[in-house]
Amino acid sequence: MLEFIRTHQRLMQFMLLLIILPSFAFFGIESYLRMDSKVPPVAKVAGQTITQPEWDAAQARQVERFR
Repeated sequence: MLEFIRTHQRLMQFMLLLIILPSFAFFGIESYLRMDSKVPPVAKVAGQTITQPEWDAAQARQVERFR
């Protein structure tokens, strides 16, 4: 088996590419589409929801103000 792999390296590289590339493409596209969907809120204050990006931006502003 290992001798076959050693003698047919180009064929094995092509087979690995054929197996690995679609999985990366599928999961990459799926995560990109999921990123576009609605971000779940991390908190709700006075009837307004706060998302993770809003929280991170407010925290960065606060840290910058303390400097």
